[in-house]
Amino acid sequence: MEKLSTNLQVLSRQRAVSHAAYQIADARERLAQLYSWAISGGQDYVSLLIAARDVVESLQRVFALASAFAYVSDDYTEDINAFFEEARLEAGQIVAWRESQKKGEEVA
Repeated sequence: MEKLSTNLQVLSRQRAVSHAAYQIADARERLAQLYSWAISGGQDYVSLLIAARDVVESLQRVFALASAFAYVSDDYTEDINAFFEEARLEAGQIVAWRESQKKGEEVA
């Protein structure tokens, strides 16, 4: 008989913020690419719609993580906003780091 092994991990709020930050950083890069495609007119509409759908899905994942760590009370919206703000700030650092890696620079 085979053993069923499950590796369950508890997701801490800080790890959730980090995951959300990477989702936001990826969404920002996709949005920049989407904007350049829309301005240049070089892509077909299907490619633009697929890229836009990917951005929306990333942001929905971030909202799901934020909802999981928000207390259901009068401060629910404030908890969601605080989570998004933390993730947004960390995403800015991730984007800056990625851009510096492309240029070969060091980020403080």
